[in-house]
Amino acid sequence: MSLMVSAYESKNNNHFDGGKFKPLDSGTYDAVCDAIASVGPILNPKFNSVQNIVYIKFDAKLPDGSLKDIWLRRTQSIHPKSKLGKELEVWRGRGFTDEERKSFNLASILGVSAQIVVQQNQGRNGKTYSDIVAILPARNKVEATETWTFDIADPARENYDKLPKFIKNVVDGKDADKVNENNAINRMQNAGMEEDLGNIGDIDQSITIEDIPFN
Repeated sequence: MSLMVSAYESKNNNHFDGGKFKPLDSGTYDAVCDAIASVGPILNPKFNSVQNIVYIKFDAKLPDGSLKDIWLRRTQSIHPKSKLGKELEVWRGRGFTDEERKSFNLASILGVSAQIVVQQNQGRNGKTYSDIVAILPARNKVEATETWTFDIADPARENYDKLPKFIKNVVDGKDADKVNENNAINRMQNAGMEEDLGNIGDIDQSITIEDIPFN
C-alpha cells in the first residue's frame, strides 16, 4: 500500500494552504491530522530525481472554535535526513528505531492531535501562503470530524472528490511536475540520469508498525 514510508531521503519541503479563503495567520494552533493523499512519483528536475509525494492535511482550531484546513506536502520518506521523518519524531516524542524506518504506516497519524506552528510567506506569484514550520506534541485534543485517505495506486480512486483542486491537478497530470513512474524513468534515462533511479524505492515491503506512541 502506498501509505507506507521508509528511509528514502526527502528533498521537497513545500507546504500548501488547502483552504479557499484567507490563509491561516502566523501562530501556533491546536490541530488534528484528518487526511492523507499519496500521489505517487513526481519528477523533480531541480535535483534530477523522482520522488514519491504525499500530502498531509491538518484541521487547525481557530479562536472562534471553527476549523480551517492546511495541507503539508512532503516526500514520502522517513530517512534520518528527511523533513517528514524529523517532523514525525518531534511530534511523536521519540526517534524511529531501525525497524520502524524500514516501513512505517502513515495512516497511524490519522485522527492524532498536534500543535502546528504556522508562518505566512509570500510566493513568487505574489500570493500569500500559510506554511507549517513545525509540528509539536498536542497541547489540547482536537477531534477530527472525519478521517480519510487517497491513494493514487487505488484503481477506484476512492476519495478523489475530496481532494482540493491543486492536488487533483497533480493526480490528473495537469501539474507540469507530475509524471507517472514509467515516463519519469524514461525521461531520466534519456537525460543520462540512470544513477538517480535509486530514489524510487519499493516501500511496500517489510513490517507494519502497530504500536505507535502518538497518544
